[in-house]
Amino acid sequence: MTPAYSPAAVMALADDLDRLRSGLVARPQTPDFAAACGLWNAAVIHWPVLAVTPVTTEETAAVVRVAVRHGVPLSVKGGGHDWAGRALRDGGLVIDLSRLRDIAINPEARTARVGGGVLAGMVVAAAEDHGLVATTGTIFQVGLTGLTLGGGYGLLTGAYGLALDNLLSATVVMADGGVMTASAGENPDLFWALRGGGGNFGVVTELTVRLHAQPQVLSGAFLFTGAQIRPALEVWAEVTATAPAELTMMATLLTADTGDAAAVLIPVWCGDPAAGEALLKPLDTLGTPLYRDLRLMTYRQALGMFRVAEGHHYAVRTRNAADLTTPLIDTLLDGLSRRTVPGQSIVLHRFHGAAAAVAPDATAFGLRQPHILMEFVAGWDDSETAGAAGHIAWAEALSQAVANHALPGGYPNLLGPEAKEQSSAAFAANRDRLLDLKRRFDPDGVFSSAISLPEPAPALSPLF
Repeated sequence: MTPAYSPAAVMALADDLDRLRSGLVARPQTPDFAAACGLWNAAVIHWPVLAVTPVTTEETAAVVRVAVRHGVPLSVKGGGHDWAGRALRDGGLVIDLSRLRDIAINPEARTARVGGGVLAGMVVAAAEDHGLVATTGTIFQVGLTGLTLGGGYGLLTGAYGLALDNLLSATVVMADGGVMTASAGENPDLFWALRGGGGNFGVVTELTVRLHAQPQVLSGAFLFTGAQIRPALEVWAEVTATAPAELTMMATLLTADTGDAAAVLIPVWCGDPAAGEALLKPLDTLGTPLYRDLRLMTYRQALGMFRVAEGHHYAVRTRNAADLTTPLIDTLLDGLSRRTVPGQSIVLHRFHGAAAAVAPDATAFGLRQPHILMEFVAGWDDSETAGAAGHIAWAEALSQAVANHALPGGYPNLLGPEAKEQSSAAFAANRDRLLDLKRRFDPDGVFSSAISLPEPAPALSPLF
């Protein structure tokens, strides 16, 4: 897309930004620009006019003030892992946080203070040195800030809640270029909105997150193929529906290295190992799996089982369901049989335990009842781009097929710009308060390139 911002305006903006002492300003067609604008998803192509990589909160605030003064659209890049590519905007200025990566662990307080550009794997590694764990998603390379602000389902959701449930405070550059600290005791309304409202309220340059004493977990993988796939899903649903909070177990339907359809179950148990092994015994009633590994390991090792290729092409659709019923299993397995390329998969997360124990109005996150998050992931490489429309259609068709089994809304971090109806319902009863706070903290929509907020209801025309 051709930017609406004129060359002269870009030059004036760049001149203002160049006055920053240490922030790196990058222009298109330069290596620094390519690095600052690199995204995980190669299917997303946006063309910012400039990129700036600040090294302090104060410098970030200066960038925001300059951008607002020039009227240039802003976006913020943490890890660049959002599948919809909202870290970049056509004709905009991207603030790349990759130089804000300091990590300070306080083992006595069990907290970590991390920069806004820290990736999940970085804080996991730093915490592991102290026998501690941080609640993250399932991928090392995801930016901790983005996943936390939007939710953060992961392998510790049952035991310790969502990533956002473990956010203690945040340093935020606001739309006017001012800096605020948000916590339970300081600017609590902003703190409420940040926990679920995503990057819609400012640039978060630093987080303090709660850590947990968990030197090891019982984890591994069970891989089932052929006639074992359906019973594997049924056992997964049965075990996770009544499991203690200490168990979080993902299920993924995918194409195995053999080329066959497969179900992969990945449990993470945070309690007594013997009790965990007993709880997972039903998985051994399904016959001999193609692969089985269950042992004590660090949380970092458990996360290491997830590898998602960088630079491939992706599209994602998502739904939530109250439970994994037989008709829903039928629909998912039918979708698996219709996959067009090996890179397509269906990922299931059980939301329960500590995450479900949080009051629905305690944070902006909209769905606290126990549920199953479903991800329909279409992935393809460069050799398969000719069929991209068909690959995306597979994910969309599966999303529509399960809609009758689904709860309203969806997971905001995975809802793309096309999912307006789901986004409007994603925050449930928290919707109006969230929109009120958006108007209060960002009345001009400076931060509008983040996860989708519900659209405000249209004003009613007077009858007379």
